[in-house]
Amino acid sequence: MRINKYSILKISCALFFFLIVVEVSLRIAGFFYLKYHFPEIEDERYSAEDSPSFRIVFIGDSWTAGADADKGEGYANALIKIIKHSYPRYKIQGYNYAYPG
Repeated sequence: MRINKYSILKISCALFFFLIVVEVSLRIAGFFYLKYHFPEIEDERYSAEDSPSFRIVFIGDSWTAGADADKGEGYANALIKIIKHSYPRYKIQGYNYAYPG
């Protein structure tokens, strides 16, 4: 069997489209999983004491620690602030255990 550049191109394109279909399928499945397994906190059956709590932990190197940013202004800390602002009724704790160097 002789393999030419067109058959390699066909195989590459088929693999690429297969990966796109898998990615889209996983994203759709994840959307529905989150929608039905984590109800909106705006629901009145939750009180302030019953609201779900989450801990977000960042572990990494200098980029995660905030290499060239001011202290507490790296992307991990900014992401924690955004999540807390987006979901005010959730009890969210964020930790950045990154170590530069």
